[in-house]
Amino acid sequence: MDVCPSCGDFVNELNPATGFCLSCSPLNCMRCGNERTTPGHKFCITCQRTNWLERNADALEKEMAEGQSFRQAIEIVSRENRATCIICGSAIVGRSKASTIFCTKTSACRRARGRYSKLIERKGFSKDLALEVVLREVA
Repeated sequence: MDVCPSCGDFVNELNPATGFCLSCSPLNCMRCGNERTTPGHKFCITCQRTNWLERNADALEKEMAEGQSFRQAIEIVSRENRATCIICGSAIVGRSKASTIFCTKTSACRRARGRYSKLIERKGFSKDLALEVVLREVA
C-alpha cells in the first residue's frame, strides 16, 4: 500500500507519471504522463494505439508475412478482434472480445444484457453462471 502525497489516502498503486493516486491525477496518461483527452480512459489516444499495436504485434506480423500491407493487416486484425453479440450475432463496433458480449441494437439483446447484469449484481451469480442462465432463457 502506498500513500498519495496529494490526498493522503492509502492506495494500491500510484500513477507512475505523476506520483499521485488515480483520483488525484485523473487527467494524466498512465504511460506517457501527458494529459488525457478521453474521459474514463487510463491512457491518451496515442498510447492507446501504441498499446493495441504492442498487444497485436504477433498477429500483425503474421498478416504482413502473408503479403498484406501494414494498413491491411491492422484492418484484418481489428476485424478479428471485434466483439460480436451472442444474442443477435452482429458486430459491436468499438469493443473488443474481452469486454463485451451483448449489443444494444435489439430489444432481445437489451433484455438479455439487463438480465445478465441483474443476475451478477443483485443475485450474486458468477459471470459464467449468469451467462448460462441468460442463454438458456433466450433459447
